[in-house]
Amino acid sequence: MLHLHRATWRTPFRGLALAVLLAAMLAYVAPSYAAASPAVFVSGTVTDDNATPISGVKVKAFALSADAGTGRHWTEIAPINSTSNTTDVNGKWAVQLPPGTYKFEYVGAAYADQYDPDAGFIDQGTSSAVTTANQTKDLGIAKLHRPATFKGKLTDSGGNPLAAGTVTVEYRFPDGTWGNGPTATTATNGSWSVVAPPTTPLNSAYRIRIDATGFRTAWRSTVGTDGTTTDSAQASSTTGSAGTTTDLGTAVLRATTSQAGTLNGTVRTAAGQIPASGSVQLYSRRVTTTASGARHETWSTAAVVASYANGTYTADVPQGDYRLAFFPGNDAPTFYPAARGLDGATTLTVGPGTTKTANLILPAPGTVSGHVTFASTPVDASLTAIAPYVSSIDNGVPSVTYLRVTPASNLTTGSDSAFSFSLSAGSWLIEASDSAGHTALYPNAPSSVTAQAVPVTAGGTMSNVDIEIAPQPAALTAVTNTVRPTISGNTAQGSTLTADPGAWLPGGATSPAYQWKADGVAITGATSSTFTPGSDQAGKQISVTVTVGKTGLASGTATSASTSKIPAGLLDGLTGGGTTSGGTDPITGVVCGLLPICPTETSDSPLDDLLGGLTGSGGDSSPTNSALPTITGTPAVGSLLTVNPGTWSSTGTAQYQWLSDGVPLAWANGPRHVVSLAEGGNKLSVKVWFTDGTTGLTGSALTAVTAAVPVPVIANLTAPTVTGTARVGETLVAGIGTWDPQPTTWRFQWKVGGTAVSGATSSTYVVRPADLGKTVTVDVTPSRLGYTGSAVTSSASAAVAPAVVVPPKTTPAAHPKAVIGVATKALKHRKLRVTVTLSASGVRAFTGWLTVRVGGRSKVALAHNGRIVVTLTKLRKGKRTLKVTFDRSTAVTSTSVTKKVKIKA
Repeated sequence: MLHLHRATWRTPFRGLALAVLLAAMLAYVAPSYAAASPAVFVSGTVTDDNATPISGVKVKAFALSADAGTGRHWTEIAPINSTSNTTDVNGKWAVQLPPGTYKFEYVGAAYADQYDPDAGFIDQGTSSAVTTANQTKDLGIAKLHRPATFKGKLTDSGGNPLAAGTVTVEYRFPDGTWGNGPTATTATNGSWSVVAPPTTPLNSAYRIRIDATGFRTAWRSTVGTDGTTTDSAQASSTTGSAGTTTDLGTAVLRATTSQAGTLNGTVRTAAGQIPASGSVQLYSRRVTTTASGARHETWSTAAVVASYANGTYTADVPQGDYRLAFFPGNDAPTFYPAARGLDGATTLTVGPGTTKTANLILPAPGTVSGHVTFASTPVDASLTAIAPYVSSIDNGVPSVTYLRVTPASNLTTGSDSAFSFSLSAGSWLIEASDSAGHTALYPNAPSSVTAQAVPVTAGGTMSNVDIEIAPQPAALTAVTNTVRPTISGNTAQGSTLTADPGAWLPGGATSPAYQWKADGVAITGATSSTFTPGSDQAGKQISVTVTVGKTGLASGTATSASTSKIPAGLLDGLTGGGTTSGGTDPITGVVCGLLPICPTETSDSPLDDLLGGLTGSGGDSSPTNSALPTITGTPAVGSLLTVNPGTWSSTGTAQYQWLSDGVPLAWANGPRHVVSLAEGGNKLSVKVWFTDGTTGLTGSALTAVTAAVPVPVIANLTAPTVTGTARVGETLVAGIGTWDPQPTTWRFQWKVGGTAVSGATSSTYVVRPADLGKTVTVDVTPSRLGYTGSAVTSSASAAVAPAVVVPPKTTPAAHPKAVIGVATKALKHRKLRVTVTLSASGVRAFTGWLTVRVGGRSKVALAHNGRIVVTLTKLRKGKRTLKVTFDRSTAVTSTSVTKKVKIKA
């Protein structure tokens, strides 16, 4: 900035110099600085099928990572504000989100959950890309539908009701695979009822899966009859209309053909102690076949509940594959033998009548410590630890659950708001909340999507976990000023003052409007970014009020500090006193006798005031910087950086705006800043405004940029795997391995003999005839917003074997049907002699069991060589029916005959 200082002029070229400097001064305009906020605005309306607005519907946003991966894995993200993500009486909603690609879910108490605009499942929902900061996007109207209801009854083969059975509504993904939906537990009379989204218009298909301890899993295949099948591929899908109930009738389960096995073991801490509380959760593996014949493998919570007491657990389970985890009362789960999630657990195979013992040792704790600040100032806060863990696996692709834990000593202490507590070893997210309800996850993230994981090691200490809570209100109802407007220039008549609008949220607001003021009173017509004081402002302090607006929000206003008083100019001094010295001024030619006081070469005269006002050399000037501001600290995600304002020509106060690759960071307006994941790969700098404490004038300076912030890496802990039989026609399933932090999406690339197979990029692979004799591997590439991940290759399968040739089924020749000949003779005393002869086409004499029955009296006898004689006694007299039944032999099909007989007294 050009600065001119007041002085005594002794050069004959003084007038020329004044003109040149005045022109330069008037030509200079300080560059404006517009702040931008990394936020987008999304809104919409929710109605029912009759176009009636629905209030109280919660709108959830699901973010897709920058690398879409498989495209089926979306993570719920908390909006920057949450006040308006529930519909009002007009069905309206609006949220602010970081730029990105989203899908939106509508959750209403009396309606089926729905994804925008009219989908029952997130895979079918429409994604909305709002990648430009400050963009506003209206999703229009979403119509919600009443749910469908399914009901039925569950019995065993004897017709006895089965209580505590589990009924699961399975839904079909667009790719033809099936996933678990709503569940219900059967009542004591075997009845059940479950609510699900309607199949029309949400375009979903369902099938009903039924589980009960000690019975084979079955699926409903026929509505209203005992139509159950243990083969999922044969289960027919069913539909349900909005607001209606479909009765699926009675389903009959068959007992398992083998006896149950047992899982048991002990649970101990790393120090050998019994945990004070907790529970053991079992997970089971289920392999099904899709409609296309592809193999589908899932790991999910088992229907069997393990009993746990005093450090010992036990569970009677059907034969199969299991994994198990111990959930302490207030800590992360441990999966057997020592994993955080289901993906790292060891499989336990239980056979019929066998016992499998698995003892768990819980990991030793580590320590986490750090500080919490709000707008760069220490603040009292409470801490919550969040444990991400894999809770289910669908065809090799895991689903992550976030378990919230309240650590002991979870409150900050001291003037520096420090905290320290213990957590079990593993990966954690740490959340801080202040008393006003502001929250952030380490280091300064609004949600788990952009939070950085904290690795806790057994017996180790993770320090400097410093969390910066941005001063974000629950919702921006008006444009908000974060850096106060400032004025630069010289406080003199005729000198141009320039306004800097400061920084505002959200970005993308309308151009700022200015109103200059003198002693707080608006100056008529002074509404541009610059203002030149005149004689009317002599002796008054100047300030500027800036107004910024944005559609949908109330306008925001902020006023600068006031400058020092504008000094009087030449004409203002005509009424002043002084001594007349006579003569003519050598510069202006003015006769001194015409003035109350005549200027001299050395006096501080009204002429100097006038000239000073014209050139900016009168009055006060903006502070100047002699040593640039500097940033200290390591530019890395999670690190704390500090800015020194530099050296200035006067005393005063500084304002700050942190920049990431030159773009202002929202709410980053303090001398301290915790680097976030969003800044990975960028270079940071700070703009400093320094305001003179006396004059109110401001100068500005910019720090040098830092080195680029390294992008954090997703570390692979255990390599991906390939499961299934390496045989032509079989389906192989990719296991992703374990990673830290947990990725949100994955990409797959199958390779045969080390060569990538074109198009083979899903989590499963059907082995081709061309693969015969070669090994199969899969490359897994993780993705998580703010991180970089590299592909890791699984171990190779066995060499691909030929397909199994199944011989065609042959129908055995039908056995001939037995022909029964019956001769009877009624005897006294209610007796009947029955002679039975047996014959069959093409079969000579044969042997088989015969049952001869009259009323409630019967005899069973073995017929040798096709003939037998039996006598029935104690029969009721009168006309009766004789029935003779032949049970099947190895050569003859069973049959029966009846005959009317008369019993004598």
